[in-house]
Amino acid sequence: MKPLYFIRLLFLLGFYFISGISYAQCPGTAVTATLKWDNRWWLITTGNYAYNAAKGVGVTTAMSQSQNFTLGTNRVNIATAIAALGDNTTIQSTAQAGSFGSGTAVEFNGNGTMTFTFDTVVANLNFSLYAIDKSQTANVTATDGSGNPLDITMAADALGTLFVAGSGTTSATAMASAATVAFTSPRSTVNVTIGGFTPAGTNGVKTVTITIGGTAGTWWLSDLSACVYRSFPTNYYTVAKPFTGQPAYILNTSNAATASTTDVNTGNCRWVMTDNTATNKWLNSFGYDPYEHFLYYVKDGMGVTTNRAIKKYDFNTLSGLNATMSSGTISTLIADVRAAPFNIPTFDIAVESGAASFYNGSLYIGIEGTNNNSTATSGRYSMAWRIDFDASFNPIKAAQVYAVKADNGTGTLLHDWGDFSISNGVMYDFNSAGSGSWIHYDLQTGLIVSTYPANSNPVPGESGVAWNENVYWLGGLVDSIALYNKNGTIGPESHLAGKAAIDWTTSGSGDGSDAFKPPLDYGDAPASYDPAGSDPATHDFDSTLKLGTYWNAEFAKKTSANATGDGATDDGIPILPTFTNYQTTYGANVNVYNHTGANATLIGWIDLNNDGLFDASEGSTPVTVSSSTSMQSIALSWTGAASIPLSATNVFMRIRLTSASNGMTVNNALGYYSNGEVEDYMIPVSVVLATRLVSFTGVPLNGHDVRLNWATANEMNMQSYTIERSSDGTTWGSLRTLTPNNRPESTQQYSTDDLDPQNGDSYYRLRMTDYGGSAYYSEVVKVNLDNVSFTLTVAPNPFKGSLVANVALGKEETLFIRLIDTRGNLLYSQSVNGKQGTNLINLNHLPELPQGLYILEVLSPSGTAREKIVRD
Repeated sequence: MKPLYFIRLLFLLGFYFISGISYAQCPGTAVTATLKWDNRWWLITTGNYAYNAAKGVGVTTAMSQSQNFTLGTNRVNIATAIAALGDNTTIQSTAQAGSFGSGTAVEFNGNGTMTFTFDTVVANLNFSLYAIDKSQTANVTATDGSGNPLDITMAADALGTLFVAGSGTTSATAMASAATVAFTSPRSTVNVTIGGFTPAGTNGVKTVTITIGGTAGTWWLSDLSACVYRSFPTNYYTVAKPFTGQPAYILNTSNAATASTTDVNTGNCRWVMTDNTATNKWLNSFGYDPYEHFLYYVKDGMGVTTNRAIKKYDFNTLSGLNATMSSGTISTLIADVRAAPFNIPTFDIAVESGAASFYNGSLYIGIEGTNNNSTATSGRYSMAWRIDFDASFNPIKAAQVYAVKADNGTGTLLHDWGDFSISNGVMYDFNSAGSGSWIHYDLQTGLIVSTYPANSNPVPGESGVAWNENVYWLGGLVDSIALYNKNGTIGPESHLAGKAAIDWTTSGSGDGSDAFKPPLDYGDAPASYDPAGSDPATHDFDSTLKLGTYWNAEFAKKTSANATGDGATDDGIPILPTFTNYQTTYGANVNVYNHTGANATLIGWIDLNNDGLFDASEGSTPVTVSSSTSMQSIALSWTGAASIPLSATNVFMRIRLTSASNGMTVNNALGYYSNGEVEDYMIPVSVVLATRLVSFTGVPLNGHDVRLNWATANEMNMQSYTIERSSDGTTWGSLRTLTPNNRPESTQQYSTDDLDPQNGDSYYRLRMTDYGGSAYYSEVVKVNLDNVSFTLTVAPNPFKGSLVANVALGKEETLFIRLIDTRGNLLYSQSVNGKQGTNLINLNHLPELPQGLYILEVLSPSGTAREKIVRD
């Protein structure tokens, strides 16, 4: 306490007193933030904070002389070699009346400089200096973001022993008379305001330098307040909003070396990862980045002061065809939090038994200040720190956010990190010391806005925050989760449990995280097929239910123009079908693995009208897939469907598989399912003219020539037919050109001979050119004259009921005749004893067939001949 002297300061030319200090409004969208010493701790190097080199605990000189504190979303570094004196001091309100501070201030002793450096510029910075008396001086200068000097507004708080020179200029000084002023009096208080204005305009406040001179003595620094240009976001975790029907999750650990997802409403848990880098230890201090999909944590239970690392589990490295959300990679984020540029001091417990949360792009982590032996005689503060990252997600700096007395130094534990979560700019501190308390701390104002004694009903334990900013309590004797009502009470509890032992070990919740939305399997068709405003087609992982062999883990749809964004993991359809523009029946064979022990449902959709959507009318007939220990090939079919538009050269197909109990129908091309898989494909469409090529064949003629036959339907607007020939199937030349009949009322038959074919194999194709100049090609046919065993022609083609197969044999042999569809399904067969020469075989008993393309095969011991035929 300093004695009080009533000394009136005379107003002198060049020196003046300003009263009535007011806080300026923030410019534009800037908001006021405050560094409140009530809830921070200035690091000192004496007492129980003294650095112990053998253990590596305590505060180093470098840490004490360059300290970083959050100022809302901003950060300020305060650098000084002036010694601080012990505990933060509560300044009596009579000394703070009219100043920029209240409550606690930091006491320093001696002369020297103190420099504030803000990460990004601020505006309208306000602070006060207390107890400037007994011939002390305090000079203040500042620069903007470009290094230009800034004007300083300085004023004495009340008439007394101080006078001020240079206020309104770039260097302002407060000078005290030799009198001593009582600690309770405002007459030794200096108020400082720096707006951040320069002759060139507003460029903000970047640095401030305080120089204390004159007769050395004690003085105090008040709270700092300033306008910062970025506020804390609301609804930060909305990015993790679950799809309709999907649970809301956080990550949680059961006092083991594992992390699990936890359904906040039911308590159901599922294993995610294990960190066995330290045997028989557990994980703690979970902070999950829901935007970049990183889980930050520490190893706990090591019991050594050298445990100072923060670790990272990266969900983005779900590499490999068999990747699930458990296939990420573990790395060390920070090997030693004490090291520069972080400079976070640790004490007896190091980083263990702390707390963490991830919010607004930063990791917040709590460090225990109390003793490891639970004697509660440290007298230290426990502190929470904010770790910031660069654009590549590397940690680059840290700042103190919040500090609270850990124990009273004489055996009473005052605070123990149960955990904390951050929601809408408020830190919810779950203090588990004694009977516990719930502390609500505002990151913007630096104030504790609420404190609720828990009275052990229940003791605050671990915490987590969901996508909708709901905060959850985790703890209890039976491993429970409950909604924290943000008023010191919790809602009904749900028991934490998993399907398997690895999902959850009943031993108490070790820590909870921020909102988590697990990686899912998405489709990869163009964006229109999962339109905005609707939940996309997604499936959660279940190793017992998949399309094909692989399942793809991803946090967002990999939209692609040709449905190849998921790469090789889309392996449910081993051979893609090719469709034509005149089909009304479609099919695809799908490989399905269902080992769930229950039925599953398989459905496909084809965008037949090519409108960029999968409609219910475009769905296949649903197929029930029974459980099996092996892969099953399941046929999907679309019957009585629409034809594909003539303009389409490809169409998109979606295949979905999920448990039958989920009730999937053709109305569900979109939406979330708890298991199974979705795969999208681009299916080629064979180009069909208005003139339809019914058939194109080539057969040996007289053992040395080749006859080429083709038939068309709906023939119109055709300019020419050109037969092209090749000896290798690659290099082509024109053989002959014919003029079309252009008679659409009936099937048109054409024939021409190649009287000089190649030796061995000759390849032929038909080029069809319309009057618009567009050219289209038939399939390639190959004719070999070296070993002609037999030839096959079929009439009529197209056909309606019966067929005649004309088979020319070089010798007598048994013929096997088969009719199959384009999927290889056998529809008809018979055997015939063939004679040498021409055999006309009537096929009069064919089954009723829908319109479409079929294949007639004739097999003999010496070879096989095939002909494509069309049912009209």
